[in-house]
Amino acid sequence: MNKQINTDCEAGNIDFYTRFNELCEYFHDSGESNKVSHEHRWKRNHFIGELRFLLAKACISALQPDLIILDEFQRFKSLLEPKNEFNELAHELFNFSDERSPTKVLLLSATPYKMYTLDHEAGEDNHYEDFIQTIQFLQSSTVKTENFAKLLSQYRHELLRLNKDIAVCSSVRYKKNAGMI
Repeated sequence: MNKQINTDCEAGNIDFYTRFNELCEYFHDSGESNKVSHEHRWKRNHFIGELRFLLAKACISALQPDLIILDEFQRFKSLLEPKNEFNELAHELFNFSDERSPTKVLLLSATPYKMYTLDHEAGEDNHYEDFIQTIQFLQSSTVKTENFAKLLSQYRHELLRLNKDIAVCSSVRYKKNAGMI
């Protein structure tokens, strides 16, 4: 909390303590809830949100997890990329480390993985991109993820080449058995 107050003061913002006192004074003076302006309700709700966020950050430090389990993690795929302060909070939890060892993250899902996206699914999800994003989360390294994506592409290429070779062999075998060769 003190850190947040110092950050607010350095940025020229009104600190938490002062905002809390101002809100308490306003809500005390306004008496009935129907007299509270929309602006003050928004300020109150925003203040409560900030307090909840600070509490969550404090809980991560106090929690010191060894293992985090995300069951049905495909529902939380938005957390895999740090896009906003809530995702960053989740990443603080996922990346927690103490003197014993870093926190392990176990992603569970009973949903079968689909490596490809069909044309009629293109607007919904891109399964390949989701997979690469999951690999990025697990490896925590853009370089390793790019190397993995290249290897996956090479694997795909070889499978397609192998399929072509098998088709050629099958065609030759068919022609030989039919007496065409």
